[in-house]
Amino acid sequence: MKKFVHSEDGLVTIEWVGIAAVMVLAAIAITGFVMQGADVAGKSVKDGLNVVATDAATPSGPGTFGDGL
Repeated sequence: MKKFVHSEDGLVTIEWVGIAAVMVLAAIAITGFVMQGADVAGKSVKDGLNVVATDAATPSGPGTFGDGL
């Protein structure tokens, strides 16, 4: 183990493992932020569609039939 750590190849390997770990953590953090933003945007779209659907289902104005036909 000492030979591995003290050799140049061992240090390069340790550096690459550290870089890979940082990249994985960054990817997880970015994914979390994107998913949170997508959740907020999705709820906004859902709320807007609910308003439109409610307005469309409410009979009012000219051409409205009293018995729903």
